[in-house]
Amino acid sequence: MDTFLVFQVVCLSFFRLQLVETQGKQNKRCPVLLTDTMIAALDTLEETRTDCGISASNPFIFASLGSQDSQINSWHAMNKMAQEAGCKQPHLISSSRLRKYLATVCQILDFEDYELEWLSRHLAHDLNTHKNHYRQHDATVEIAKIGSLIVAADAGQLSKYAGKKLSEINVSGRFSI
Repeated sequence: MDTFLVFQVVCLSFFRLQLVETQGKQNKRCPVLLTDTMIAALDTLEETRTDCGISASNPFIFASLGSQDSQINSWHAMNKMAQEAGCKQPHLISSSRLRKYLATVCQILDFEDYELEWLSRHLAHDLNTHKNHYRQHDATVEIAKIGSLIVAADAGQLSKYAGKKLSEINVSGRFSI
């Protein structure tokens, strides 16, 4: 795995994750989290590449047989797997859409600036782009926060939140935002 720059090993519950950085768009570093199973699979790819006809000079982890510097197109690979899995609209399955979805749903979380920077980095977004496009006032945020307020009022619990921020309303432990 010499094409990756390994930085840190993190233990989360039952998963050991390794943070590696790879080259992203515009030669920017892009962090990637890998499980031990993923690392073992990458090691197998590296060990067997010449047996599969991949040129030793091809620098790509997911190399293709085409030429010395070609790689597998990730969108085509994901699309093929989505079709084989029976997805009704496999063309909608993409890493870009997954990143956009995660960035959008994370709006309901109260991130510190440095945490938002971490998320942006892992999504291969620029922090300003993330703030401008994904941190805008959104119906999801409004429904979540105002919903907690309305549920608290409906339950007759609104007075116990006097002087608190909207984000501090926690009704029955289920609607905390």
